[in-house]
Amino acid sequence: MLVNILVTITLLVFTEPVSFSQNCDLLITADVSIASWPPIPPPPDEFAYHDGAPFWLSWSGKYRGTWFNVFDFTTASLGCQVDGAELWFYHHVSYPWDTSDFYLEIWEGDIDFPYNQLESNLETASHYAPVICSFSSIPIADHFFWIIVDTEMSNGGWPSSIGDSGLNFTGENRSFVSEDFIIWEPWNSNEACSFLVPLDRHSWGQLKSLFN
Repeated sequence: MLVNILVTITLLVFTEPVSFSQNCDLLITADVSIASWPPIPPPPDEFAYHDGAPFWLSWSGKYRGTWFNVFDFTTASLGCQVDGAELWFYHHVSYPWDTSDFYLEIWEGDIDFPYNQLESNLETASHYAPVICSFSSIPIADHFFWIIVDTEMSNGGWPSSIGDSGLNFTGENRSFVSEDFIIWEPWNSNEACSFLVPLDRHSWGQLKSLFN
């Protein structure tokens, strides 16, 4: 009987949302080309605030996105173009999607809100696999830009996005959600999320290696 009780408690811990909330980052990675001077050391060609470890899934907000500040990654930037993006989604059997389609959008704007759309592509999410997007127009984003998942085709914010478990290396908010595209709130673990089945970094690395 004691063993059964312990097993039940363990399952509840790993499958129910936890009560605390903290700011997290969506698993959105920007593929970029940076003009810089001096050119050595070479600037990074990918920007990511998330730590690569899936922890939450979320369908909160009609719009979900990450604000990228080039100077978080390099101090030698003269400008930036966004070549593409990698995004991750999770189709939980208890929270089925009503659509897999979404608009992937690139916007200029400061951290308060995006104000100038540079690109909008219709994309299709996959369950627990990378969605790799490229942009034919190669938008020029200067030093700040947003990558936004627009779920307006859904009635409930799907496809649901994956986020990590805590603050990024800057210690500041970089991922946000909005219902009206005007007011943007930092995305955190209290934003209509469900706790993912725990995956350690080793298993996540194995999963990523399948697609590299």
